[in-house]
Amino acid sequence: MDATIQEASATPVLPANAIADGAGFKANAIAPGSIVSIFGSGLAGAVLQVSPTGALPASLFDASVTFNNISAPLYYVSPTQIDAQVPFELTPGPVTVQVWRNLAVSASQVVNLLPAAPAILTVNQQGTGAGLVFHAADSTLVTAASPAKVGETLFIYCTGLGALKTPLKSGQLPPSPPPDTVNTPQVTIGGVTALPALSGAAPGYVGLYQLGVQVPANTAKGNTVAVTLAVGEVSSNAVTIAVQ
Repeated sequence: MDATIQEASATPVLPANAIADGAGFKANAIAPGSIVSIFGSGLAGAVLQVSPTGALPASLFDASVTFNNISAPLYYVSPTQIDAQVPFELTPGPVTVQVWRNLAVSASQVVNLLPAAPAILTVNQQGTGAGLVFHAADSTLVTAASPAKVGETLFIYCTGLGALKTPLKSGQLPPSPPPDTVNTPQVTIGGVTALPALSGAAPGYVGLYQLGVQVPANTAKGNTVAVTLAVGEVSSNAVTIAVQ
């Protein structure tokens, strides 16, 4: 009984560099509209998760997050991790992040919000290894058993591409058709640069972006061909795909 009361009244604690992108987990690499992971202790009194295929709540169980006093939509909360969407309403520059447990609030952590901070989702959900990359023709995952082919169009799922040409409300699904991004990232597949034919919000998901890119003719072949994204000087985590 006492332990329950103490847990319920715990104040969230954020260590240094507690905030990272929610795909590659690079510390302090965040942009408006992106998915972020916040790590610490006492962040929530329960483990709860909601689907990104519907509107996101501003609080889960007893936990909430604010960026410059703007509530962030939440995907997941636990005592040690919160996954949230950075509010689209924010502009690049220093922002103050706080985690709330009912009326208890963490110390502030200031993060520099970038215009774009690309990060590719991965199959293992740890930011490494095989990327969440699909064949555009049938929406099946690219794997060693189902490799990409030169000249084929792929869909790459990522976060952190920043502003959209038609603004979205934070925590809300994109309309159909989804809006394009203001910034078109550079994609590198096996060391070869490709410009996406499609760069926009991912249909049916909150906080995700979808890139449509053709595998260049001179791309190296193999089961672990590296894929990266870049917007300006900001690069993503490196993931792999199989190319035949």
